[in-house]
Amino acid sequence: MPFSIKVIVVSPKYQINLGYIARVCKNFGVKELSIVKPRAKLNGNKSIMFAKHAYDLLANAHLYNSIEDAASGCSIIIGTTGIWRVRSKVRFMELNDAVKLVRSKYRNSTIALLIGRDDTGLRKSELEACDFAVHISTSRSYPVLNISHAIGILLYAFGGKSTYSSSASKQPAAAEKEELFNAFDKLTEGKKIRDRRMTQNIFRSMVRRADLNKEELHAMITALK
Repeated sequence: MPFSIKVIVVSPKYQINLGYIARVCKNFGVKELSIVKPRAKLNGNKSIMFAKHAYDLLANAHLYNSIEDAASGCSIIIGTTGIWRVRSKVRFMELNDAVKLVRSKYRNSTIALLIGRDDTGLRKSELEACDFAVHISTSRSYPVLNISHAIGILLYAFGGKSTYSSSASKQPAAAEKEELFNAFDKLTEGKKIRDRRMTQNIFRSMVRRADLNKEELHAMITALK
């Protein structure tokens, strides 16, 4: 991931949510948890029970008295809200747009994901202090997510990867892709194709968009040869 994520939870009230937050953070490789003025006991029975094997994140959580202190050193602060306010000083962004912005402009930076209270969310003044706030599109009949669910969606969107997805080692090298392109070019030689070069370029574009892994790419090379 080209940037690091700091999860900051503001004044959580319920131990169950604390446990679930720790658990989902560990699911996505978060190494530390920052909490501003917690109202729930971090070492409470329900916190421990629902955190499962992620309780170490609560036991070693960094506690702060203010959001400013918690977000110190972060290049950008991203607030979260389940309510889209059209008339507001807050800059609101859909989640997909926020991910694109962070990936393009904040490489090698630390971004703060600010999660509001589990009963009242972030206050207007707190949202206005953020660089922008993200909105996760949900059902209009019940748009507000539980904070642990919201954190899971955010972590997945900004940097989460399935343990079963193609790893970097399974991605084909540039030379391997070039071998596939050459095999296709040779296949088109001698064929009655009106614009051979355009056909070859379209094939290249399709392959790049497909994001093939090594196994898939070599299967295509074998077939074309």
